[in-house]
Amino acid sequence: MAEHGWERFRRFLTWYDLVDVDVVTQAKVTDRGLVEWRDSDGTRWRLDPATGERGSSTAEAEPSGRPDDPWGPRRIRPAEAEGSPDIWEVLSPDGTSVLTETEHDLALRDVNTGAVRVLTRSGSALRPWRANAQVLSLAPTPPVFSPDGTRVVSLRVDLTGVDHYPLLDWSVSPPRVDMRAYPVEAGSGMPDSRLAFVSVVNGEVTWSEPMHRAQFIPGRWVGDTAFLGITCSPDGVLSLLRVDAATGAAKVLARERIIALHCYLPAALSAVMTEIPGFDGYGWTSDRDGALRLYLVPADGGDPVPVTPPGAEVAHIVGPTADGGILLLARTDLDHPYDLRVCRTDAQGGFEILTELPGTHDAALLGDGSFFIDTHSSRERPPRADLRRCGGAHVAVLGAADVGAVTSLCRGAAETFTVKADDGVTDLHGVLYLPPGFSPDRSYPVIDSIYAGPQTVAQPNRFVGPKRQSRSAWTHPALLAEAFAQLGFIGVVLDARGTPGRGREFQEAAAHGFGTVAVRDHTAAIASLAAARPWLDKTRCGAIGLSFGGYFAARCGLLAPETFRAFVAAAGPYDFGTMMPGWFQSLLGTSFPDDPQAFADAGLVAHAAEIRSEVMLVHGTHDTNVPLQQTMKLSDALARAGKQHELVILQGATHQIAGTHQVFSLETAARFFLRNLAPSGP
Repeated sequence: MAEHGWERFRRFLTWYDLVDVDVVTQAKVTDRGLVEWRDSDGTRWRLDPATGERGSSTAEAEPSGRPDDPWGPRRIRPAEAEGSPDIWEVLSPDGTSVLTETEHDLALRDVNTGAVRVLTRSGSALRPWRANAQVLSLAPTPPVFSPDGTRVVSLRVDLTGVDHYPLLDWSVSPPRVDMRAYPVEAGSGMPDSRLAFVSVVNGEVTWSEPMHRAQFIPGRWVGDTAFLGITCSPDGVLSLLRVDAATGAAKVLARERIIALHCYLPAALSAVMTEIPGFDGYGWTSDRDGALRLYLVPADGGDPVPVTPPGAEVAHIVGPTADGGILLLARTDLDHPYDLRVCRTDAQGGFEILTELPGTHDAALLGDGSFFIDTHSSRERPPRADLRRCGGAHVAVLGAADVGAVTSLCRGAAETFTVKADDGVTDLHGVLYLPPGFSPDRSYPVIDSIYAGPQTVAQPNRFVGPKRQSRSAWTHPALLAEAFAQLGFIGVVLDARGTPGRGREFQEAAAHGFGTVAVRDHTAAIASLAAARPWLDKTRCGAIGLSFGGYFAARCGLLAPETFRAFVAAAGPYDFGTMMPGWFQSLLGTSFPDDPQAFADAGLVAHAAEIRSEVMLVHGTHDTNVPLQQTMKLSDALARAGKQHELVILQGATHQIAGTHQVFSLETAARFFLRNLAPSGP
């Protein structure tokens, strides 16, 4: 392999250092009706929307981080889930105190004097109180204080009976062990939580009705007397609840049966968090009619009413507009089903699409909701930020990303494609990445950069991923596919049935064939691509992925070794019975106690002796999403079956395998594929 191919490969791994996707930050509308913002260089600008006149602003920049006030909000502890923000104290509505934690209890700290007053006195290591509940990385921080500041809402966590999992640091002497609560065995208890309302006056606690082991996701206050939230039960029932803050009584307002919590939660929670103009009730999302639509639920719990059309797959509710509308993001183009547009609706269902350019659009409301910033890009079009009125009228271009460093990359051609799934009917969409210097007279091996999990779209529909996500190439299948193209492979990325964004039927196609349907779809796609492209060698194909991508890469090697001769599986769940079995219950359609064989069949450990492909396993020691135990169990099963394989353990690496761990592990993976698939590179 020529050295310049490796140089290009390494450069692609630093893609997220080459493009600043924060085109516009700290945008606001001033009292005079002017729009102010900061560009990616830090320069502040001011625009008059009425005249279009703009200029640099001398206004003081708003602080980009947390207050420097010594008595202001402080960081309490690191995030409980990788990808989430750290846990911070919460400022009261009147700005005089912050909600904090003392050991395992809640307390108020005066921001002027620093004096601390303990509110609860019943916390313990197994039953701690939490000042700032962050359940999932996709969920925003809920408003903790009631609007009048007299109560705080908290989740009292119960870890009784939950296993503890060791994170080992072998790089120090003696080795250091950090134990984390994690239900690693089928008999382990699942973390439970109960909603409580605590008086800031006297610490009196009002408990909500028990959630019966359902996961509670905090939403928002409804006035000063009630709180909205979402529960998800292990069997996949998602419910909208309104809890009375005075009595703790909970009323179910809407209920859905779902396949994957992470797929449905972002849209549902954004709807719950939005106050609906001109409607006495709440927002909710449901795919009961096929597509994920926005519904309005009456406050009395009557039948939900849809306000988006059947063909629009809702992704996120942005918020209410000044003219009584609701701004949202939705997929509306059946020919380009992963394009995301800014749309508007209202309580009467007056739906309209506000943006037309292909690719992905993100929207942020400004001021009273008269304007929004539309930040958009496509796989080929760099990010740009436009100012628009909430009726859709374009006002001005605020800025565009500097992509000069990206143009220095020697990128090969990319080709979008559509092929049939294994059922011969369903269209699958993806992208092929060709090596620099591609020639149709040569034969090329293939790297299928796979994810296939039920909560994430893999193929690229924006120029670069949002900065809030990991900057590791491991977490971006399209970037990984293009990086491997630099080494002489054909990179492939596509979304099989069972992935989100295309409605209930597409998602549920893999509901009771989890771990199998996606592999069949990827195998069928490779065969279809090779039939139309003689230069694509379907007999020399490898699969690579992280997390669910690691799981599906390994399943490709198990179920289709005639196509996938080698695979690299990183940080995947390979034994569902020993990794939060309740999480997989809705995916498999049964529980572990009821059908342990279904859990074994869907995994890899029980089938290690059947794997004929070449195997590389990668995992970090400090992964708190998927325990290292999963990879060690599969490696042990392979060894006991006499199956040679390569094992890469990364000291200190977390689930996303970033930084120097990223470069080392992906170069190791690339050399593994070069040995086993042997492309004749540039």
